[in-house]
Amino acid sequence: MSTPDAIDLISTRRRSLPRDRAGYPVRLHGKGLIAAAVQCRDGVAPDRRSIRTDALRRWTVADRGLHASVAHCAADAVVALHPSAPVGVDLQDCRPRPLALAWLGELVALPGPCTIAQFAECEALIKASHLTKETFHGVRLPDAAPGWRPIHAGYWVHTAVQPDGSAVAVVTTEPMPLRYSTAEDSNVLKEAA
Repeated sequence: MSTPDAIDLISTRRRSLPRDRAGYPVRLHGKGLIAAAVQCRDGVAPDRRSIRTDALRRWTVADRGLHASVAHCAADAVVALHPSAPVGVDLQDCRPRPLALAWLGELVALPGPCTIAQFAECEALIKASHLTKETFHGVRLPDAAPGWRPIHAGYWVHTAVQPDGSAVAVVTTEPMPLRYSTAEDSNVLKEAA
């Protein structure tokens, strides 16, 4: 069971993506991933009807009193959960995407393309805040450093770059401990698809 002074980050890695009856890969859905993460965290599944998004597409789990955010890349996913503060999480793999990185670098006034970590930071900020991709112009990213860093208008970011070059960024309204856990490819996660 978690405590309110930490953000729970629950990651999953599937051996393969679920497939439909015709054998085509099925996208992982945010609501299912959040439900599975809450069940792994609390030992009890939330009422799926209580998992909702607001007008800015920020997730909440009403029957647990949680703010939530979800990100996934292929078979990897991460869910962030916190009871008292909006939270945003993003996961980016290290595949080449020169046009997107150059566009975002220009948008946030970098001298060149942004990095994968900066890309994740921008996405996590959008998920936690009132910003949208249309209102993001004018945001300035903090320099890379370990730990929490102020990012924009009362929000803080924590970024972890993995050895393979992928990145996970978490954004919330104040620095707080991060509690990492991994959910195995179990029956709970099979229901998330």
